[in-house]
Amino acid sequence: MTLKDDDLPPVLDIEPVPPAFEPITVDPDFIRSLRTCLRAFAAKTHRVPIIFVNVKTFTNREALIHEFSDYRFWIADYSGKEPSESWRFWQFAWFGYINGLGRGDVSTFNGSVEDLKAFVRASVVPSDSP
Repeated sequence: MTLKDDDLPPVLDIEPVPPAFEPITVDPDFIRSLRTCLRAFAAKTHRVPIIFVNVKTFTNREALIHEFSDYRFWIADYSGKEPSESWRFWQFAWFGYINGLGRGDVSTFNGSVEDLKAFVRASVVPSDSP
């Protein structure tokens, strides 16, 4: 996969598997699996991926954010209140309309346009990194 210099890094969406939709528990096996997946994404794309989570997905979301504090999060929270966690992107609605694109989720970036450009530049992983 080849990304352009100004492309956002890939986003790994972590959600429960239907039909149960049981919340996910952050335990050592989950942490190990997620780290493996994130490293594979970075190796393939040469970008540090973003972790996308819904606030209701995890039984212990704080443990996830603590364990993966070296990554950036895209938080889905439709309560109308800004997430309390450290976030770069916030999906605050799943029912928006964008001219020229149509219906879709609505998100915001936590920063200015220049912050976003710097974020994208900082996501690049040198090709000689593990």
